[in-house]
Amino acid sequence: MIFSREIVWLMSPGFARDPEKFSITVSLTRLMFPYMLFIGLMAMAMGVLNSLRHFTAPAISPIFLSLAVIASIFVIAPFLQTPVYALAIGVIIGGALQFLVQLPYLKRHGFLPLPSLNFSDPAIKRILVLMGPAAVGVGVYQLNIFVTIWFSSQLAEGSVSYLYYASRLMELPLGVFGVAVTTAVLPSLSEQVSKKEWDGFRRSLSFAVRIVNFVNIPATVGLFVLSYPIVDLLFRRGEFGSAAANGTSVALYYYTIGLVPVSVSRVLTAVFYSLKDTATPVLIALVSLIFNVVFCFILVGPLSYGGLALATSLSATVNCAVLLVVLKKRFGRFGGGLILTSALKSTAASAVMGALIYLVIRVAGFEGMGSAARVLVMASALVVGVVTYIASSRALKTEEMAFLKGFLKKRG
Repeated sequence: MIFSREIVWLMSPGFARDPEKFSITVSLTRLMFPYMLFIGLMAMAMGVLNSLRHFTAPAISPIFLSLAVIASIFVIAPFLQTPVYALAIGVIIGGALQFLVQLPYLKRHGFLPLPSLNFSDPAIKRILVLMGPAAVGVGVYQLNIFVTIWFSSQLAEGSVSYLYYASRLMELPLGVFGVAVTTAVLPSLSEQVSKKEWDGFRRSLSFAVRIVNFVNIPATVGLFVLSYPIVDLLFRRGEFGSAAANGTSVALYYYTIGLVPVSVSRVLTAVFYSLKDTATPVLIALVSLIFNVVFCFILVGPLSYGGLALATSLSATVNCAVLLVVLKKRFGRFGGGLILTSALKSTAASAVMGALIYLVIRVAGFEGMGSAARVLVMASALVVGVVTYIASSRALKTEEMAFLKGFLKKRG
């Protein structure tokens, strides 16, 4: 908080050309820094509950962040001279709620945290050793964000916002599906490693990658085809006009290319964590960071902010490819043929789905419609897309479709 001015200048040097924008950014950075404390406590609580195979509370906790931010717009913003500070306050409140909502579940399992300064437990020492490389890995992810912000802050007005809004839309399938699969598979992988059940370990790894592909390949096609309609429907109002909608949709086009590699990388990173190997993913992430910087330099000229989004996707692809190569060398085959066959089937089904939802949007004439009509058209396109993908997957006899069907029946 003390060095927020220097941090903002380092990360967004282009903002310094506008003193008011720079000053507000510094103030917002200082105000939101305590969020790190709450998100850290939330992550620890989530880790404990996931290890106990309790996924509900960790899954719903981010909802409270969204609710707090939305509430701050209506409850706090009207009383502030600079309304944007209300959002920062909402982030702090939401961060606290994300942690607090998990406390009853921790208590139910007998893991309610109590203050302690005893660091002699050997498990704590082991965690600190493992945490070092993992923390560096998270730092690499943040450095990738820093690289993107540094380049985009020097581009035309609005470039930073276009990339931000597009990345938020990307986080939806990543958060709902990619993180969910990673969270669910990590305890199983860790248990199989501890029991040295390597055949089961390979099957679990192959299955997790196939499920991620089965969900995220159609999500990629859907986001690409519906990029502008989604941005237009969600954001275009007030100061966010058609130019901003176009800019955000362009950034989303390029971000969608990295959706599958990013999702698969998260699963593969969880595999290394289950092996108590936190160093290898970090080294690979550092390689991808170098590629990201190089790609940014190459692509920002011809493609502007779109090139920065593409650089992120390409570096994620490099990261995923290297993780796969290292795992194959370490464990041999783990169902690569099955993964490829499943991915090809999902791609074929997604292509049919993409063509049909494009026709729905094109025939309906999305442009110029009122809000209610656009919502109806978008809902229709989504329904058509889901039904088409399911039907196509069944026709292609995709194994993951059969699994999801059985899983839903079992849950019902």
